[in-house]
Amino acid sequence: MELRVDRDRCAGSGMCALTAPEVFDQDDEDGRVLLLDARPPAGPAATAAREAAGLCPAGAITARPGPEGGQPMVAADPLGTRPSAAGGRGATGGSRGRAGQGRARRSR
Repeated sequence: MELRVDRDRCAGSGMCALTAPEVFDQDDEDGRVLLLDARPPAGPAATAAREAAGLCPAGAITARPGPEGGQPMVAADPLGTRPSAAGGRGATGGSRGRAGQGRARRSR
């Protein structure tokens, strides 16, 4: 796996450093992501790095298969906040939770 970070996109939430401290850190000056290991070895560090990429609220971390192959990583978007490739709103399709919530009600 090969990791890349976009420091300009980083919001400094620190989820990456908390999830995979052997792979990511935060800059002491601006709080944005620092990539410590762009190619973590297979095992717990790589698993944590993939999880961190999926948890990043700004989508600033990209994980791609390395030269050894493997499946491409599809970043998770647990809150449905980033637009999907199909133009929708993440895996939730823009849903606001349970059915019926968030809908405007018309008065009669």
